[in-house]
Amino acid sequence: MRKIWLAALSLLLVAGDAGAQTVRFFSVMAGSGNVAAATATATLPGIANRTTYLCGFLVSGLGATAAQNSNLSITGLAGGTVNISVGIPAGVGVPVSYSVTLTPSCVPASALNTAIVVAIASFGAGNTNASITAWGFQY
Repeated sequence: MRKIWLAALSLLLVAGDAGAQTVRFFSVMAGSGNVAAATATATLPGIANRTTYLCGFLVSGLGATAAQNSNLSITGLAGGTVNISVGIPAGVGVPVSYSVTLTPSCVPASALNTAIVVAIASFGAGNTNASITAWGFQY
């Protein structure tokens, strides 16, 4: 995790005259909380006059009665919506863990003051535990 923030900081400090520019960025993290057989959503908020960047996300939980693929979508990104299929195993006690870290650079929102939303569809019938966490920064 420390490598992510160091990489982001080094990219931000490259621009500008030596010592003439103050770089101000803010870390952001959002989580869905636990859901059961429902959509889990994490939203990195937009903020006035700043761009939000997505640096990674983690999906975790337990399986469902039957195996299936659940759609993970990321909206608000420059370049448009991203969809990823995540395999959910059969077995309500089988762990699910899917992590993506976007290095060496994070992905910006499509515009200033634009939220980035990371959501995964229900893991399916019988699922008792699912969550998603997203992290990034605003600059």
